[in-house]
Amino acid sequence: VLFYEFLKQGLPKDEALRQARLAYLNESDPLNQHPYFWAPFIQMGNSAPINMPQSRKGWWWLALGVGVLGLGLTWMQRKRAA
Repeated sequence: VLFYEFLKQGLPKDEALRQARLAYLNESDPLNQHPYFWAPFIQMGNSAPINMPQSRKGWWWLALGVGVLGLGLTWMQRKRAA
């Protein structure tokens, strides 16, 4: 979870994984700090940050459009039935 939170903050993938490991080591009890629990998680490939859109306004317009379309279709069906 921390890895994805650090990615969301705009960190490169390798740095997000590093920060997540450090946070895990600082927050876990001593029995779970053994590398067995955290060493299998590695970063491979492109380590560039993931560009995540900050605004979700497009989804609201889509939902509004679908709602208006649904109301229009309902109105047309009722008009035909009458």
